[in-house]
Amino acid sequence: MKTNRLYLFIFILLNISAFAQKTKPNTIQENFKGTVKSMHYKTYEAEKRDGKIQLKNPSEIGLNVLGLYNKKGYLTEEKQFTGRNESSIIITTFKYDSKNLIIEESSAGETFKYKYVILKNNRYEIRINFPSGSERVTLFDKNGNKFSETSHSGKKTYYTMTYDYDQFENNIKTNYINEYYDINEYDNNRNRKKWTRYNMPDGKLIFIYKTIYTKYDSKGNWLESVDYDITNDDSNKPLIITKREIVYF
Repeated sequence: MKTNRLYLFIFILLNISAFAQKTKPNTIQENFKGTVKSMHYKTYEAEKRDGKIQLKNPSEIGLNVLGLYNKKGYLTEEKQFTGRNESSIIITTFKYDSKNLIIEESSAGETFKYKYVILKNNRYEIRINFPSGSERVTLFDKNGNKFSETSHSGKKTYYTMTYDYDQFENNIKTNYINEYYDINEYDNNRNRKKWTRYNMPDGKLIFIYKTIYTKYDSKGNWLESVDYDITNDDSNKPLIITKREIVYF
């Protein structure tokens, strides 16, 4: 798989897969309408053939992930299907306390416990210690949105990220400190429509991807999308097709 496709698969995973570490209902974070019970998405490489955008190889699936939610909108379980014929399943489960704060995450025989630290101005941190000795510290603002995230082990820092939001709480900028930064644009449905990455600190353009949503359900949630590489004015090359199946309570 080419590098740009690897970037795009990561982007899609961050864009539509759930992140249980947030204390807001995941369905709100993921911009769902209605009371969602499950969301199953699959990604495929795309190509333009006979003037139409089609799956390059329907039998080859890039990402295949099923998320299960409770009636309050929180992610309780995530299944990632991998391997030949998608026969291998990685299951991640999430536990919450009576205040709907995530307290535990379990996957592949390992369990990670979440520690909350209350700060000034209604901000708070979530700290997770890993068996390797590293720690991930995520800072949230008063609205429950990620403000920054750092992974470190002792004095060694692996990465630091910061996030900026607009008045609708859309993540409009992500800074990967000392590496690069992303600018995100959204449509009127609050779905991300454009992703631009620049090098840091010189600001040189790395790539531009756009997303076209081609199918919605009766609730107004998108079911299919096509991602394009528009880094060059004449490219407009289809990269990934994403298909989602959403089940409601």
